[in-house]
Amino acid sequence: MNDALPALPPLPRAQWRCLRVVSEFGDIAHAARKLHWSQAFLRSMLLDLQAALGVQHVQICGDRVEVSQALKQALQHRQRPCQPARARGEPRVIVQTK
Repeated sequence: MNDALPALPPLPRAQWRCLRVVSEFGDIAHAARKLHWSQAFLRSMLLDLQAALGVQHVQICGDRVEVSQALKQALQHRQRPCQPARARGEPRVIVQTK
């Protein structure tokens, strides 16, 4: 697979989640079960992603799905935990208005 990943188009949260789970499991049946989606819906979502990102980054072969290494790296970069400042140990800032 070609590892050159151009700038990613804006994707809805559901498609990012789909990519993350599919790259983890590698097959449609397990990913659909994890996402609580039907296999038909997941396959349709994957076809949309394949059209948006290119065949070289999302390959569907029967029930198996292969995600390019560049796309896996983009997913890891995107998976940084989103925590409020207090959860990271930073002081809480309270702004009072009169």
